[in-house]
Amino acid sequence: PGADVTTSPPRPVAPGTAPGGPRRVAVGRAQLGGRPWLTIAAGIVAVGGAIALALSFSPSHPTLPTHGAKHHAPARTTPATTKTVPPGTVVTPVAQTPRSATYRTSTTPFEVVLTASGPCWVRATETTTGSVLWTGTLASGERQALPATGQVLVELGAPDAVAVSLNGKPVRLPSGFQAPLDLTFRTS
Repeated sequence: PGADVTTSPPRPVAPGTAPGGPRRVAVGRAQLGGRPWLTIAAGIVAVGGAIALALSFSPSHPTLPTHGAKHHAPARTTPATTKTVPPGTVVTPVAQTPRSATYRTSTTPFEVVLTASGPCWVRATETTTGSVLWTGTLASGERQALPATGQVLVELGAPDAVAVSLNGKPVRLPSGFQAPLDLTFRTS
């Protein structure tokens, strides 16, 4: 008695529910209770996993030390050509390990030619003078000639992607070679 009570209009009752009983309210995904963030997070994880997997299979090429050399010859590559070589004219190493091989030539000057079937980083140095003959990455189908007069060290990052010749004769790489591979060419 004496209390002032205000009443509000009655709320509509959903079909199948009793007045004053529990009500079912439809809630959309964007409203409370939805989990769109879970779908987004799963997508981000899947994309990140795919990128990580792709990067684990991509070839890595170690960076070559420059040893203070600031002058590198510009890349002068030419398209590769195929040449048939008679049997018995293959240049074999006079010394070899899985990571290096040494070859001899009886001519001075001589020429080492690299022909790429896939990407390969290369650094060629004339060891008697320390001068860099050429450094760079050969792409598939490219050819690089290295004319020399003294002892030459050719470092190959992906030796399985390069055919090497000495004075026009194919060079046999050491059996069981590993990357990177150092090839030394010198006169007899």
